[in-house]
Amino acid sequence: MRKLIIYPNCSKGGVSSVIRGRAADEPGTQFDVIFFNDRGGLRTFSDVSNVNVRIIREDRSNAYLTYLVNTIEYDTVHVLSAPKTANTLAQNPDAVVVYEFHSSNMTVVEQELQVLDIDKMSQIAVPSAAMKLKIGERLPRRSLARLIVTPNLVDRRIFSQDGSFDFFDNDPMFVNSGLRPFVWVGRFDKDKGYQYAVRALAQLPENYIGIFVVSLEHDPIRTSRFLSECDSMRVRDRVQLYMNLSQPEIANLYRSARELKGIYVSTSLMESFGYAIAESMECGLPCAAFELPVLGLHRDRGKLQSVPIGDVEALAKMILQM
Repeated sequence: MRKLIIYPNCSKGGVSSVIRGRAADEPGTQFDVIFFNDRGGLRTFSDVSNVNVRIIREDRSNAYLTYLVNTIEYDTVHVLSAPKTANTLAQNPDAVVVYEFHSSNMTVVEQELQVLDIDKMSQIAVPSAAMKLKIGERLPRRSLARLIVTPNLVDRRIFSQDGSFDFFDNDPMFVNSGLRPFVWVGRFDKDKGYQYAVRALAQLPENYIGIFVVSLEHDPIRTSRFLSECDSMRVRDRVQLYMNLSQPEIANLYRSARELKGIYVSTSLMESFGYAIAESMECGLPCAAFELPVLGLHRDRGKLQSVPIGDVEALAKMILQM
């Protein structure tokens, strides 16, 4: 089999995890992946033999992708966050175009729906039943039969309890210190609720050290706001910031935090799947999170506790109990 996947940004974020998970689950399928922008994630797929990645400028992509779909017999063509591209490729009557929604931000989803020619899509795919309900409310009834759930898959070759756990070995702060890592992974935007994580850290004993991992940031203002929040909560000296870690490095971080009796903390206000929750738990790291519908997908992975969204005091107490 051969599949084509198209997404604007090549980063080390969630969509890269989506692709890696599918490649691991379908080793006999060749995945051709086209990105429009290099956001520091090109090497993410260097160890995956059945994924071929290319960066094509968006202003040149229509001609290239049309040629590709016309000359190669793809079993399916998957388009994410690029409705104009999907519309163009769906003009080929032999192309099975599947449009996928992975953002949990309904404003973003509605903007894409305004552009997307729903009736030309072979299927509309979402990663969870909760997202299916939200998207379904926004689709014409005639389209609902083509709305499917395609669960995201964790690459268990990378994210597992077995593997290295030496992430903090060269960090003098953690050597024989009794410190506990408080791990948070995401972007510095409002939907990820980083402010709540910083405020929860401020309510914990000083032996909890905040390990904040973010994808490549192009807007220095967002990082500045994060650091300002750390300053205002007086935890700047208890925070370590890592940017653009590879997936093996993040898995090592999760296992290392597990060995130091740390915890993964999710303060997301909305999630379509919750990759970081799933991946951290697969590495044996307990998770404390704001209660979201998608948590039901992950409770059988390990120790997961939740509190009402925005309740920082309850979150801090839950972390101490865990």
